Amino acid sequence: MLAPMITGTRLVENVWRRLVVIVISAMGCCSLTSVAAAGEHVTFFGVGLDPETRDADERLRDYLKRSSKEQVDLEFEARESTYQKVIKELVEWDSADGVVMARTTPYVQVAAELLGADLEVLATYVSRDRGTTTYNSYYVVRKELLAGVVRPEPADVIRLISRGIEGRRARFTYHSIFSTSSFFLPSLHLRDNRVFHMPKATDSLSAIEVSRARIDSSSELVRSVARGEADFAAVWDGTLPSFLGSAAAPADAELAQGLAFVKLPSSIPNDLLVCSRSAPEAFKESIRSAIRAMDSEEIGLGDFAYWIDINDATEARAALSKLRHMAEQQVHPVTVDVRAGRGSSSSTAAMVDAARHAVRLSGTEHVLYDDDFHKRIDMVWTLDAIHDGAARLTTSLRDTRIADQVFPISFRDSPDLTRRIVDLAQAQLHRIRYVWPYSDNPPTVIRDGMLPLPNDWTVPVQRIEWINAERNDFRAGDVFDVTVRDSNLFVYELVATDFHQPEGGPVLFDPLSNVSYRAYQLRVVRVNLWFRIATGALVGLLGLAAIAAGLAVRRRLRETAADDAPVARP
Repeated sequence: MLAPMITGTRLVENVWRRLVVIVISAMGCCSLTSVAAAGEHVTFFGVGLDPETRDADERLRDYLKRSSKEQVDLEFEARESTYQKVIKELVEWDSADGVVMARTTPYVQVAAELLGADLEVLATYVSRDRGTTTYNSYYVVRKELLAGVVRPEPADVIRLISRGIEGRRARFTYHSIFSTSSFFLPSLHLRDNRVFHMPKATDSLSAIEVSRARIDSSSELVRSVARGEADFAAVWDGTLPSFLGSAAAPADAELAQGLAFVKLPSSIPNDLLVCSRSAPEAFKESIRSAIRAMDSEEIGLGDFAYWIDINDATEARAALSKLRHMAEQQVHPVTVDVRAGRGSSSSTAAMVDAARHAVRLSGTEHVLYDDDFHKRIDMVWTLDAIHDGAARLTTSLRDTRIADQVFPISFRDSPDLTRRIVDLAQAQLHRIRYVWPYSDNPPTVIRDGMLPLPNDWTVPVQRIEWINAERNDFRAGDVFDVTVRDSNLFVYELVATDFHQPEGGPVLFDPLSNVSYRAYQLRVVRVNLWFRIATGALVGLLGLAAIAAGLAVRRRLRETAADDAPVARP
């Protein structure tokens, strides 16, 4: 009987082996099919297209199609769009629609990432003129305004702006809000140096006048400054040879004699080749392999010499990383004034001290209000003593109509009270965030926490006109309600038509303005209708149970009284 048992066991083992081989083969076929399907149709977006850039994109697609043919048979669907539309397409792209690729400018890439686009950077290009994977932005300013400075630095331009020009604001011009070199990077640099588009300077902020040029051309910005139509602008490396190089037209070369080109401190990565992060790894590797094998003269159009793997472009990766961090919405400190409420002075003083430690240790945007430094209080925390080991914390948002939050707290000692208030600050208090100034369609708050704001929920918003952001000094407008248009893991999108100016009319979001919009993210709990019905039913059942128990007790008392009553004897 032993031999048949062994034979049967081997038979079972062979069957299982074959099943495993079949399953693995099927999985492999499915994987290859998915890669091929992804590779058969790839949507390719181009942005900022002039004739040379359009031809360079076409050469890149043709090269990738030829070079990847052995691994993936690519069929590109080329789409050309504006900066704003490409950002929207990349953010809203559904992986079910296949693989998306794009040649993005640095601004488009950074903005799309912040707004939630699922993108992976594959490559960047090497410049034909510079031989680098990065470029720079330069302030353009007339030499006569720099008071004889021979080799001006960005700080010299900031000093010129701060003191004004002939008793008026310096005039800044740009050609596109989506230009990384002409607007995005300069606006970040100006904001960092407290320079804003505003009617009048304050003690801490410098005022400039900002206008968009009539012609969408970097070269026209230089000519505008040279003619005195603007006091300064910003352009990229590619514009300089048209004025400073041997190929410059005589008229432009003459204009450049009176101009200074001042390099901004941060480099900018060249355009980037990106694709869906969720694309099959085999597809992405086929693109990387083709890029790594690209000849140095493969593209050779406009500024494009050839493309290289982003992993081999150290300078471009560093520049992109820095640009990302510069563009992030900065969390502004929220000043908290901790006050003693009802209770004995000794007990409330100890609780106030514990709460002040909690503000400092919470790791949130909350900072203790300093009467000698800060100009305004954002939030008031009031501690009431209930009894030994129990307190009530009331938090109030100043200059708003938002209801107070009240938290009863039980604690053992002061350190325990500090820990409990830290937990409340991190998990249950309302938060204050600001609308990201580089997105107005729709207005967007960059999400940095797990606080949920459901779609169609109402968010209180307040217009803030900064006087001195460092010292929390501002003029606050009225609070008005804005509807949440869409909420996801990256952003809260708001309804643009709910915003309004104090004097009426639509809001024009200006990244260079000292006007910000503060969004109060309230802790809200949307109760499910069925939960409400179930809760009501439970309360009703408990009520009926109480009535039934009362009736039973009453009946029992009657029965007991009847039993205890004397019995009449005949």
